Amino acid sequence: MIQQFGPARWCKQCCINARNGADATTGRAGRQSLTALAASMNAAPPQDFAKRPVPLDLPVEQRDAIVAAMAECPPAAALRSLLGAPSWFEVLRITGIVPDAWRPARGTYCTAADGHPCRSLAERSIDDWLTRHGIEHKVEPAWPNHPALNPSGRLRADWELADGTYVEYAGLSSDGYLAKIQAKQRLAQHTGIRLIIITPPDLANLTELIGTEALKNGRR
Repeated sequence: MIQQFGPARWCKQCCINARNGADATTGRAGRQSLTALAASMNAAPPQDFAKRPVPLDLPVEQRDAIVAAMAECPPAAALRSLLGAPSWFEVLRITGIVPDAWRPARGTYCTAADGHPCRSLAERSIDDWLTRHGIEHKVEPAWPNHPALNPSGRLRADWELADGTYVEYAGLSSDGYLAKIQAKQRLAQHTGIRLIIITPPDLANLTELIGTEALKNGRR
């Protein structure tokens, strides 16, 4: 179910249409509908866009535009088939939504709206969200040295906010990756650094996770 503030803005059938998407018979129609969805979201749509709630912190007009665009856009699987794309990244590349990105062995290197380099489309979405909300942020701040947790001093966070908060995007689930995240959590405890960890499900509502204090204190 699509989330929203206050009374329902969309009827049941509109919600069903947004979740199921539209039929498309040509690749051109599929590209146009996905491009329209990306424009309404101000971001590259994730592969599971039809399953995600519309972010609560967006202006009402933009949320309405996203719902309307979702209703006109074919499902991700249909788009891949129409475009003959082996992956969702290829769909985004073919449509020109991520023309500045290339795909390494892990992640997708691309550039955020403010010029910051990002290692995945999700990171770009977060960086663009911070920029859109006027929250000052630096990329890849260094974690303090620690004899056990960071002896080389090479560990870095993904972002640092104006109030000193560190932000990490935890997009993988391998044991080695999770061990690094846990080490950073312990580093945060030892150093007193406030740490926010964002997981893929959190991307739908960053305002709730990052908090209104960052919006209040972190503006340029």
